[in-house]
Amino acid sequence: MYGTYDIPCKLAWDALTIEITSLSDKLFHYRREGAGQSIEKELISGNCKLKISPVEPLSTPKFITPYLLIEFSTPVLIAPRMGQELFLTCPLDLGIHLSTGANFQLIDIFTLTSSKYTLYGDPSNGILCKYWKSNVFNASPDVQIYQEAVLNLRISNEDTEWMEVRQVVLNAYGMKIFYKDDHVQLNAVMEIGAGGIAETDFENDLPNEGLKKSVEIFYKKKLSLASKNFIMEQGL
Repeated sequence: MYGTYDIPCKLAWDALTIEITSLSDKLFHYRREGAGQSIEKELISGNCKLKISPVEPLSTPKFITPYLLIEFSTPVLIAPRMGQELFLTCPLDLGIHLSTGANFQLIDIFTLTSSKYTLYGDPSNGILCKYWKSNVFNASPDVQIYQEAVLNLRISNEDTEWMEVRQVVLNAYGMKIFYKDDHVQLNAVMEIGAGGIAETDFENDLPNEGLKKSVEIFYKKKLSLASKNFIMEQGL
């Protein structure tokens, strides 16, 4: 389903249907059935195409927080001065765009996963995060590519003590999603420093040939001045 399509078009996957019909040369009707909703819009545009891509998983049911907390199904113990690449899963939203050359206009966004939220840190001054729980893998797992991405997490412990890690908090302002028809991937780092304080961030380099970078929703919201990393000061 990911990709670019000529208009008019009709796409169907399981219980999801996305359709754009032509009413005239410049007037189109958009309809989506599925994901618990029925959405219809009239579109006025010239020559354009429909683009479907995975986007940051924080806009549905509405934007509440830019932070994503992924809880590990089993804790990870990491020795002093050691590092390792781990693989997790990460939720996705799906973005529907009209594209005219290099320009993209978001016309619809939805998710096929359930949305949960949790508090990171103390109840009095903690940070609200979108919540996701993932198994920890030593190789890239198979995922449901319209619901989940693979998160490659490079974790390192620069402290002189063993550290137990139960979760990672990520700031979606810096999130970069790479995808192809059968694979969606993100790359992040988690560096644990003195006292068990960790810094997390996303990596921007294209990870593999055959993958392309998705459209960034948060970039469109002019969040370029916001901090793109996250300091985990209230527990691993």
